[in-house]
Amino acid sequence: QLSYYKGLLLSDYYAPGLKWSDEFKKYIGFAYKYREVLDYFKRENIEIEDEVLDTLPFPMIEDKVILREYQAKALFYWNRAGRRGVVVLPTGAGKTTLGIKAIARVRASTLVVVPTIDLLDQWYEKIHDLLNYSPGRIGGGYDELKAITIITYDSAYTRIEEIGNKFAFVIFDEVHHLPSEGYSQIAQMLASPYRLGLTATPERDDNKHILLPDLVGPIVFRLRTSDLAGKYLAEFEIRKIYVSLTDEEK
Repeated sequence: QLSYYKGLLLSDYYAPGLKWSDEFKKYIGFAYKYREVLDYFKRENIEIEDEVLDTLPFPMIEDKVILREYQAKALFYWNRAGRRGVVVLPTGAGKTTLGIKAIARVRASTLVVVPTIDLLDQWYEKIHDLLNYSPGRIGGGYDELKAITIITYDSAYTRIEEIGNKFAFVIFDEVHHLPSEGYSQIAQMLASPYRLGLTATPERDDNKHILLPDLVGPIVFRLRTSDLAGKYLAEFEIRKIYVSLTDEEK
């Protein structure tokens, strides 16, 4: 028997990634190991009573999303990677649109995690326009849990024990924020088997981006700004202008 409890995966039977707990009298691990454990039991022909996910029914939507060629390619590679992984596209290249198309393809309860209230509102408007559906919002004064819900990283951190098994699919916008000390627990305590990370800059100065393959999946598609300049993004040039600073400014 597999079950969920406050961000944890509980199992009657051993699987790699789980440890015995005297408190629970079961093998336990973080909920994000759910897919891995499920795959292991299936490979070993172990009969499972699966009570982990308690998802909200996916709503009726109208898919109006039209992808550019590179967005379609990114979605293809993410799909081929088992619907787990990070897509790296430059600012202005349409990462939000790509994420919304992924929601329409997966057609399962979805949590979109964003760093700011501005992005919360941006995703809300885009989902409303492209899927003809009003998603739930949590954060910035909102508290609406729906089958498609947008939530800030801060709100997700405080609510994750409660909602960690409600969504089969999670999208982490600006996923480079995720590996930080607290936010990484959001990914660990979510049971969601399908995961998509979106960012223009996956690398972090503290090198914690090395955690992303475990938390979300590997980078499955990547384009630089220069790859899209001239056709999809404006032409640009980079100039360095050196200025003198006073001691106070330094």
